[in-house]
Amino acid sequence: MHVVQRTLLSIVFTGFITACGAGSPASCDGIIEPSRVLTPSPASLTLDVGVQGQVRADASSRCAAEPTDVVWTSSHPEIATVDANGRVQAVGVGEATLVATAFGDRARTSVSLIVRPRIAAAIDATPRLDTLQPSTSRTLAATVTDQRGDPLPAAPVVWTSLAAATVTVTPAGVITALGAGTAGVVASTPRIGADSLRDTVRIVVIAPRVV
Repeated sequence: MHVVQRTLLSIVFTGFITACGAGSPASCDGIIEPSRVLTPSPASLTLDVGVQGQVRADASSRCAAEPTDVVWTSSHPEIATVDANGRVQAVGVGEATLVATAFGDRARTSVSLIVRPRIAAAIDATPRLDTLQPSTSRTLAATVTDQRGDPLPAAPVVWTSLAAATVTVTPAGVITALGAGTAGVVASTPRIGADSLRDTVRIVVIAPRVV
């Protein structure tokens, strides 16, 4: 019994030396499954459709000789794509997970992504003030911008005259002066109630003097 115990102790001790002895972080010799860590930045990201973002993942290992190249993939490319450098392109509305892997897929991490729709946040009608004579016309303009202040050229605009007896307006924003007076012409987004965005142009119609 005493001899058997000595044999087992010798085997265990010899195995420990084989696993950890003679190795160094620079060469990786003797390091069995070194610690590998991927740290994402940021941990989560929110983008609007059509906007780009940036993610990164810092790779570290006890074995300095291991390559630290990071590979990025998107769980839903129809919502967002990500390239090898971590550049993210928001494509469609929804949620996606950006996955980073390194060290031959032995380490991985992820970034949660939310892509929001572009919504109309402001409307600006021009000119602010205009003067016309009866039977003359002018075209007004309205710019709708999103939550980032970027134009939404395809956003619909509804035009309304507050004094149709003085000034009329077409769906395209063309106003025509009918009689002397002052009228407000409203540009609005087609929402319901108080959610509608509005801006007003003031039109002054001056009848020509009769000599």
